[in-house]
Amino acid sequence: MGILCAGSNHRAFDRLASIGIAPIESVGSVSNVREILEITFWSKKPNHYTGFIQWRMTVTNAKSILIARAHEVDAIDVSGVKTGEAVSRTVLLVQCERFVYQQCLSLLPPTLTTSHFTRPHHRGNMDPVLIVGAGIVGLTLGQALKQKNIPFVIYERDPHPDSRGQGWAITLHWALQYIEALVPSETLQRIQDAQVDPEVARNDNGNFLFINLATGEPKFKIPPSKRWRVNREKMRRALLAGIEEHVHFDKRVDGVTFTEDGRPQLLFCNGDVEEHVAGKLVVGMEGSRSTVRRFLRPDAYRNVQLPVRFIGVAVDLTDDEVAPLRNMDPLLFQGCHPETGVYLWFSILESPANNVNGLWRVQINLSWPVKTADDEVPKTDKERLALMKKRAAGFVPFLYETVQRIPDGTPVVEVSLADWECLPWDNRDGKVTLASDAAHAMVMYRGEAANHGLLDIFHLIEAIATIYAGGDQKVAIDEYEREMRERTAPAVRLSRQACLEAHVWDQLNEGNENKPQQATENYNNRNGHGTAHESACYQPN
Repeated sequence: MGILCAGSNHRAFDRLASIGIAPIESVGSVSNVREILEITFWSKKPNHYTGFIQWRMTVTNAKSILIARAHEVDAIDVSGVKTGEAVSRTVLLVQCERFVYQQCLSLLPPTLTTSHFTRPHHRGNMDPVLIVGAGIVGLTLGQALKQKNIPFVIYERDPHPDSRGQGWAITLHWALQYIEALVPSETLQRIQDAQVDPEVARNDNGNFLFINLATGEPKFKIPPSKRWRVNREKMRRALLAGIEEHVHFDKRVDGVTFTEDGRPQLLFCNGDVEEHVAGKLVVGMEGSRSTVRRFLRPDAYRNVQLPVRFIGVAVDLTDDEVAPLRNMDPLLFQGCHPETGVYLWFSILESPANNVNGLWRVQINLSWPVKTADDEVPKTDKERLALMKKRAAGFVPFLYETVQRIPDGTPVVEVSLADWECLPWDNRDGKVTLASDAAHAMVMYRGEAANHGLLDIFHLIEAIATIYAGGDQKVAIDEYEREMRERTAPAVRLSRQACLEAHVWDQLNEGNENKPQQATENYNNRNGHGTAHESACYQPN
């Protein structure tokens, strides 16, 4: 019988203390579980995650969910202690070998004591988490830390939030469940409002489409799944709201050092003046050219350049001009020309409903393999636009005309296609770590970079919560990095593989697992990398 069914009054409880990570089914009604304000898990196994993720995903309203790993409870003092929350009812779960012992406690939560665990001081006296980079993933970590009342500061090299565009648009797909668990409901709503086409978002039944650019015929059509196609810059603004006072712009981090007592600190240089800021943990997430990564791996911090070049534009189209494109898919599609090997990516950026000029703003990107010096990207916008129009030769007429209509003077952005495989690093006893592109830069041909970054934060926030609850910092960060490295190193290779295959039509045959792998094997062998052992799957960028 679940504990919510115990007793005669059937009251819900506010706080849960679990000695061992009890299965969520042991508490009965899931609807009442969602209302818990505070949960603490005590686990004697350092890497005991069994059932923990299920709790974290279900109890979305909890202000605090902590796991104290590698700590065995020695005694329970039911006289209780006061907490920051006004609790009227607490449930104690004791996980035994064969059953879950349940006890309801009135008024105050129990004091759990161990031989090795000391309750932390008031959080106001704690050193903050120092986050380097105020991109989408860095701001998500900030939102998650605010939810848990853990101190943090974010440093961003950009002079102000709108000093440069945050890219075009991204697709949130399999990571949606994680960001829903990381940010408050009002922030999630703002992100949802940042979708590129609100009308399509209400009933999105599109496919992930890969076409023959010469004919317009589909090559692959991946069935619909839940996705949010969001404007990256608007999503950044949505995540910044509510934590502005924690974010410091125009602060370029020049290095990482340590205080005399061993705390990590960031170094800022302004001419001859040096500034040091100390914290409890440094998290580098300032992109693929990370200064923190360079500190951790000075011998191997550089990204590996792929033999492919990528350029793109954002342009405004009328209803008539965008119609044949949206007939392919209301949001996005991609394709390859069988003879030239040119790859195209198309996406809606803004609909007339949210574009100030009342037009459709769209993203058009082209990429191609580098075989000679003539395949390199020129320096000026004028030359780049001329190259885009030249590379569109042989496209099906409606696509060819779309590229040819791009107005003179349109800025043409080059995106460097390079990656970094989340190599091992010394995290200095768990005091300095990486996340997102700084930890595992990957090209966009599987559309997974931001999704992996958000999953990084889902795991990192639990490691940080453990640290601030008094857990072993190195153990917590080592476990976070182990999971991330095992997950993302193959993802980097698969994204590289997808990029290389996307320009070779004969290697795009569905079901052919040997040819697709060969391109990346050849490239890896030339560059000293391991090979991927899975076939690439094309997803939205």
